Amino acid sequence: MGQIQQRRAFSVSGDGAVIVGFFDSELYTYKVEAFRWTESDGMVGLNFLQNTDQSSASGVSGDGSVIVGRSYHWPISQAFIWTESDGMAGLGGPSGASFDSVALAVSADGSAIVGLWVENSRNEAFRWTAENGMVGLGDLDGGFFRVLLQLLLLMDPLL
Repeated sequence: MGQIQQRRAFSVSGDGAVIVGFFDSELYTYKVEAFRWTESDGMVGLNFLQNTDQSSASGVSGDGSVIVGRSYHWPISQAFIWTESDGMAGLGGPSGASFDSVALAVSADGSAIVGLWVENSRNEAFRWTAENGMVGLGDLDGGFFRVLLQLLLLMDPLL
C-alpha cells in the first residue's frame, strides 16, 4: 500500500470487529480507496469497479461480511456491494438511465442496501436487494440534502 496520507472511517460492524471507510491509496494524489479494517488483517483496500479509479466504503453489515459504498471516476459514481467471496460489484441502476449513485447503509444481515441516485439533476433515495435490484423510493423535493435527510429518517423501517 505504500505510505498512507489520510484515512477516514465511516462505519463499524455491529460486533465491532470490522471498520470501513477510505484511505489515500497513493501519497499526494488524493486518489482514495475503500478499506476494510480488522484486528487480524489491518487495513485492506477493496479495489475499484471497472472504469473507475477511486472508491469509498460507507456502510457495513452487522457481522462485517457485506460492505457498501461508491466507486467513481469524476464525475461519475456507482454504488457498490463488496463481499470477501465476490469482491466489489456495482449495484446497477434504473434501466437505461444515466445516473450517479452511492450506497450509504446496509441492513444488519446484509440483504438490503439504501442509498441515493442522481438522474437528470433529480435526487432519489433507493433500496436495493438481490431479488429486486435498485428500486426508487419516489421523488423527494428539496435537493440532495433533503434526500439524504429523508433517507436517514426512513432507514430503520426499510432495513
